[in-house]
Amino acid sequence: MAPRRSSGGSSSSSSYYSDDNPWSQEIQFSLDAVRSKSLFIAGFAFDVLTILALIIFLVWACIIPNGRGQLKGVLSALFAYLTAMICILIYEIFFLADATVTMYYVIDLMLNELFFLLAGCLLFFVFYNLIHSLLDRLTDSGKPYAVVAVVHWVLLGLVSLLSLATFALFVAVEVQFVQENYNSSLGNHYFKMESARGIIWWILSLEIVAWFIFIAVKAGSHRFTSKLPVFSLIVGSVSWMALNMMYAVIYIRYTLETNTSIAPKYLNTVESVCQFFFVVGIFGGILLACMKWRNVDDRPDKHGPEQYPAGTGPYQSYQHYQQQYPPQAQQYYQQQPYQQPYSQPPPQQPLPQAQPHQDK
Repeated sequence: MAPRRSSGGSSSSSSYYSDDNPWSQEIQFSLDAVRSKSLFIAGFAFDVLTILALIIFLVWACIIPNGRGQLKGVLSALFAYLTAMICILIYEIFFLADATVTMYYVIDLMLNELFFLLAGCLLFFVFYNLIHSLLDRLTDSGKPYAVVAVVHWVLLGLVSLLSLATFALFVAVEVQFVQENYNSSLGNHYFKMESARGIIWWILSLEIVAWFIFIAVKAGSHRFTSKLPVFSLIVGSVSWMALNMMYAVIYIRYTLETNTSIAPKYLNTVESVCQFFFVVGIFGGILLACMKWRNVDDRPDKHGPEQYPAGTGPYQSYQHYQQQYPPQAQQYYQQQPYQQPYSQPPPQQPLPQAQPHQDK
């Protein structure tokens, strides 16, 4: 996920303090202050397209049946990503409208950072949940892959803690910026932690792609009626990996190597364009797989033999039946004459017997 993005813009300030409150300082945004108006407008347009795509995906997710829990976390991830994009769009509108705002606009940037990080953690949860469901389909007992779920949930917990620490540092840096008490040391710590988070997310997203490829290779027709859900998830996971790789490369090139977040003027536009296509790939792949999930679970062989184990259930095996009823008891019942299950009235008169037909 992206940290705070200015889309190449800057702002000029005409400040005054009300009741010595630095948050009441006014900031003047202007499109004339951006380094490239055309690139800024192009990035803004693709951010709008991303929001429209997320709204469409949100509606699509609401009409997909969730009978098997395959949509768990998807709606929350969509809502979080949509909220983050709306926050960054509001920030960009300040430049287009030449708005004069107070320093409270920083809260919008904090919300943008919070919901981007939340959306990322939820996407990890969604992919992990789908991986576990598919791996469970590959085996009757599920035991060979039980450790995978444990490792994934531990990783998700660590990712969540790292994201929370990153957000806390971001808030601290922004508050110092507003109070004009900026600490460069704290800012450097934030940039390093944000870069580390981006690189770790990239590595973990590579592992997700590897799992879906493994499932696609190992799964056969006896397990899945169709591999379309798996291939859709490969597209979604590759898009998720590509999005994280893009930010990891940016962090390495413009944060870790130069120890500064200053980037070329075209970079934010490239981010917006790539983000649009990656978001379409991520959520399009996930939702298509969820819509076709019946092709994964609607197979009679999964858990079929284990529904009624030997010795239990309405139908017992012949061997188990012999153990309950030894041959002596069976012979006793076989020697008994057949008894009518109900009484019949005696015949009134003998019935005439049929005579064989003789040819004349």
